[in-house]
Amino acid sequence: MRIIVADCSAEYTGRLQATLPLAKRVLLIKADNSVLIFSEIGSYKPLNWMLSPCTIKDITPNNADDDPATEVPEKILRVTATKTNDVLEITMQHIYSDESYDLGEDPGLKKTAWKITCSATSQSRSNASAKVRNSCAASTRPPLVR
Repeated sequence: MRIIVADCSAEYTGRLQATLPLAKRVLLIKADNSVLIFSEIGSYKPLNWMLSPCTIKDITPNNADDDPATEVPEKILRVTATKTNDVLEITMQHIYSDESYDLGEDPGLKKTAWKITCSATSQSRSNASAKVRNSCAASTRPPLVR
């Protein structure tokens, strides 16, 4: 897992055209080469991404510098989809952090199912349904595990 914090902009071309203007963002590059771009505020979902299979070309331009005010970026990531013509080009004007981590093998998500039982009397179906709703609403439920 590679995590980059940078002042960057992005251009996505292919199935659609999308532009992210220059701002401080977090880039996640996963072991399968998937690239995700996040902002600090707003949605938990990425602003833009390219899923695997894809190739990443790490480009350092001539005369590269880390000054966001200059036109020459510090680094460019060109991410190209393997099966389509989609390209995500990320231009990094200033890199605050660029770290890689080996997370090892993921054991996966273990889910726990909770069973909620509600009692209903043997009244008519509509009365029983109302009682079940009321007794379920009044019961203490365990927290959801996602």
